[in-house]
Amino acid sequence: MAERVAVVVVTYNRKALLVECLEALLSQTLAPERILVIDNAATDGTPELLAQAGLLNEPSIWYQRLDENLGGAGGFEIGMRLAYSHLDCDWFWLMDDDTIPTPTALEELLAASRSLARWNPAVLASRVEYWAEPNNICNLPRFRVNSPWGKNEPPERLVAVAATGSLPIRNVTFVAPMISRAAVETYGFPVGGYFIYADDIEYTGRVLKREFGAMVLASVVRHKTNPAVLPHQTPPARFFYHVRNTIWMIRVSGAYSRSEDFVFLMHTAAITMHFLVAHRFSWRSVRAIASAVSQGLFRKPPSILSKVPNTVPPVSASSVETISSKASPVRRTVS
Repeated sequence: MAERVAVVVVTYNRKALLVECLEALLSQTLAPERILVIDNAATDGTPELLAQAGLLNEPSIWYQRLDENLGGAGGFEIGMRLAYSHLDCDWFWLMDDDTIPTPTALEELLAASRSLARWNPAVLASRVEYWAEPNNICNLPRFRVNSPWGKNEPPERLVAVAATGSLPIRNVTFVAPMISRAAVETYGFPVGGYFIYADDIEYTGRVLKREFGAMVLASVVRHKTNPAVLPHQTPPARFFYHVRNTIWMIRVSGAYSRSEDFVFLMHTAAITMHFLVAHRFSWRSVRAIASAVSQGLFRKPPSILSKVPNTVPPVSASSVETISSKASPVRRTVS
């Protein structure tokens, strides 16, 4: 029996990229069972553009608009909870709206699932390329080979897995990893209270602390992001989440060993110093770090369970008609 895949796409104010992402998903050589779009209360006319493009009429697409922006972390927790509760699928394929899968990306992941079946993979990740430079690999996972990132791979399994065109991983970002249903049953969901940053590293690290995962080299997605912008170059209001969430991950998650946590702590301390220097120790930057450390040490991630919708119905014909009437029709093309 073929494995069934539910895709969870989280979007916020990037409607053109979202359409491109959905078109790429609909063009897969092996189609997913369902595509669940979580709209983080976008204000850029996202539903209107989806209606114009005819995507709200696609039977495989479920569109769920949230009442407020819960960030990428909140979107993924809600999306995974809804997909797990309402869809009978074996895998959950996670991505933001700026992830553009190549046509065979899903087919290659499922082929790897069969090739690696003897190790019961909990996470299978695509190889992520920077969209403007196909040979520029980005969003690299932490590999589990010979590194301080957890238990090393047994040499015999490492060789056997490499022979399938895959590499063992310790964690991965939410740029097109597939999470098995069994992993969700055992380890739960991402922590939506993180809002942005580190939710993916915490979640996949939590799962892969005891389970096996791999990056599948033949499964390729393109990330329409700007890799030149490093974390310490972000505004203070965003860098705040990087520091706070890393402290939360170290303090309350249990996703990593003490030695791994120490590496995260040292890396965060170093990048925080780069951030303060880049911002010339401005009052805003110092205040952001102080607030992040305080919240990270003395608070815990808030629960977003009360914000999870009860059902995930397909968009009704009447709502599609209402949305479509507000915009002029355009011809949908598949690239």
